[in-house]
Amino acid sequence: MPKVKESSEQSFLTVAIDTRNGLQYLVDAGAGSHTIYSMGILAGFCLEMALKASLMQSGYSVRKVRSYGHNIESLWKEAAINSQINDEIPDWAQCIAKHHDQPYQYRYPGHQVGVGIKDPEKLPGELEKIIRPLILKSEYLF
Repeated sequence: MPKVKESSEQSFLTVAIDTRNGLQYLVDAGAGSHTIYSMGILAGFCLEMALKASLMQSGYSVRKVRSYGHNIESLWKEAAINSQINDEIPDWAQCIAKHHDQPYQYRYPGHQVGVGIKDPEKLPGELEKIIRPLILKSEYLF
């Protein structure tokens, strides 16, 4: 089995862009409460990858970035320290973070767990606000 290449700023940012585009596709297709898990998975993964790309741009090693796992709140706080994003995590990101990390409710929903995203149609635009500056700062062409 071939060894997978090391993750990089470019790989994290590429996945962030792609999952944001997938989320926009769902919104454009009329996504709503019937696609909330799909939207949550895409938004959570997009946000996680964008924040990891941000840390890589700040000089963090892949090992350090991976040590945060799927914890969006910790990634956000660390990215904010490096002035990549606002200090305070917005409500929409807190909602995504709550279900993206352990116990991974978007991926492994319990039968009595309800998840929701306020104004899900706004998620692509909110994520774009995080991704766009990273693209502009990146040395890679997107």
